[in-house]
Amino acid sequence: MSTPGSPRWRARWVLVSFLITWVITRIVTTVLHVEGAGSNGGLMVGGVHIHHAIFGITILFVMTLAWVIGAGWSSMSSTSKLRPILYGIGWALILDELALLLNLADGYWAPLGNGSLIAVAIFVVVTGVASVRASDHFNSV
Repeated sequence: MSTPGSPRWRARWVLVSFLITWVITRIVTTVLHVEGAGSNGGLMVGGVHIHHAIFGITILFVMTLAWVIGAGWSSMSSTSKLRPILYGIGWALILDELALLLNLADGYWAPLGNGSLIAVAIFVVVTGVASVRASDHFNSV
């Protein structure tokens, strides 16, 4: 086990939450084809398809804003799992639709969709290395 709050501990929670969110997102958008959703399982609001990357961007925006203004959320202490879990969820939702963001077209499994798969693979490898090689000494961030 790693020390709660250490860089290795945070990287592991980011990686786990990222992988779980990414797998669930893939299941919902490609296997289940959620009724009433857009062509790839997105949320439809007033006839507008809301892509899940928007939710990831919103999560990361709120997290960044909380950090910038120094919000003292008791659930966001250095040893809280909430912060790295939210980062993992946010990045999974964004990177899953990276090809869409780069090409402005749905095409996850098309050749232009490789950007999303490559980005996900890079994120998993880099975060995986950090979860093994990062310091296990607690430091407040």
